[in-house]
Amino acid sequence: MGKLIARLKAWFTRLRRRRPFVDHVVRTIEHFGVVRGSILSGGITYFGFLSVFPILALAFFVVGYVSEYFPGAQDALETAIDQILPGIVTTQDPPPSGQISFDQIAETRNIAGVLGALGVLYTGLGFVSNLRTSLEAAFDVPKQRSYGFLPGRLRDLATLVLVGVILMVTVGLSGAVTQYTGDILRALGVMSDPVDVAVKVLSVLLGIASGTLLFFALYKLLPHTDVPSSALWRGAVLAAIGFEAIKQLASFILGAAAGGALASLALSVTLLVWIYYFAQLTIYGASWAVTTPQARSRGVEVVPHVVPAFAMMDGEPLGAPVGRAAAAVDAQDAREEVRSASRRLLVVGAIVAAAWAWVRHDKTRSKA
Repeated sequence: MGKLIARLKAWFTRLRRRRPFVDHVVRTIEHFGVVRGSILSGGITYFGFLSVFPILALAFFVVGYVSEYFPGAQDALETAIDQILPGIVTTQDPPPSGQISFDQIAETRNIAGVLGALGVLYTGLGFVSNLRTSLEAAFDVPKQRSYGFLPGRLRDLATLVLVGVILMVTVGLSGAVTQYTGDILRALGVMSDPVDVAVKVLSVLLGIASGTLLFFALYKLLPHTDVPSSALWRGAVLAAIGFEAIKQLASFILGAAAGGALASLALSVTLLVWIYYFAQLTIYGASWAVTTPQARSRGVEVVPHVVPAFAMMDGEPLGAPVGRAAAAVDAQDAREEVRSASRRLLVVGAIVAAAWAWVRHDKTRSKA
């Protein structure tokens, strides 16, 4: 048995040497494990779940005013949200179990005007901050100086707005191209089953393109990494392909997640599952980027890693973690994150209580 295992290991080492793609896949998976990608994804999911409704409410509040000058702004926002949360947000009112309607979100815009800014500050921007921290760990970015509370939140807000604009523009353009292509072909009378399939393939390719821009923006704007842009594009393409794949399977994934005994918690469960998949893809895309030959040749110090002798190639350990990844998680930082999360939870609870009291007061006043 020992000889068989040794032969298999030697064969796999030769395979990695002959097939750079296989070696890259293995390096990506190992790097994901070294930086504790599952834990990072869990943190992103936690803050993302807390922030999704404040962000959506504030987005509708802002776009509600913008749409007075640009009538198509709200449609673009709804399309962008549907791209990010397919199968979760719907135009039906009342919505099916496990979904929330755009009308329900839009009805909160008045509350968002008063309380949404605070909600975004402590949850939405907390999500951006946590996503940055996770990507810094994945990209092996050295710990940077703190910007302070207000400058840091303004920086996160600017990033959030910029990413949102990029998402709305790219999704709007891809949707418009797909729609107009189909309309033109129908007007010419050349629509058939093969042409219809081609239009659907075009829609998927444009979805991958818009997703690539989204992930590249996240990788470029948030962690301030020294990984070359060419490597970031490769990681963004991988994440976008995975994201488009799960979007195509959304009905199956979310239906299984929210079925059976979890039906009463359908919306919460589907949101958690979807955000977790998004977070996993984000970290895997970063891991793919940081393990590309371009990124590995940028000259950072490699953390010592015990590797069997058979796993050496050209003097470099196959699958050794990149950079300072092994030291990415510090105990003091973890305690600070716990305290910060506790403070945010208290503030979110206070905001929710204030919103509930305001709604109750408004209903009582309207009845009177």
